[in-house]
Amino acid sequence: MKWMEEHHDVTQDGSQDGSQGDSQGGIQDVLQDGELDDWIEKQIKKNPKITAKELALLSQKGLSTIRRRIAKLPHIQYVGSGYSGHWEIKK
Repeated sequence: MKWMEEHHDVTQDGSQDGSQGDSQGGIQDVLQDGELDDWIEKQIKKNPKITAKELALLSQKGLSTIRRRIAKLPHIQYVGSGYSGHWEIKK
């Protein structure tokens, strides 16, 4: 029982410290300012073959969040299928 209590404390402390440290600085600050849509568009311009999963990893957001935001951007669409497709930005 004591091992579980110690293990739980370490896990809890590690998670809290990691989360707080990761959210300070870097890309996270930009995305917290409501600029996720602009950031997604910029990444797609740099690399039209980038995947939603890669965008999620780079932005430290969930895959569902990235997909939902892209779906709300009518000027960005995926052309082709699967790995052979690419993003297009129409303006």
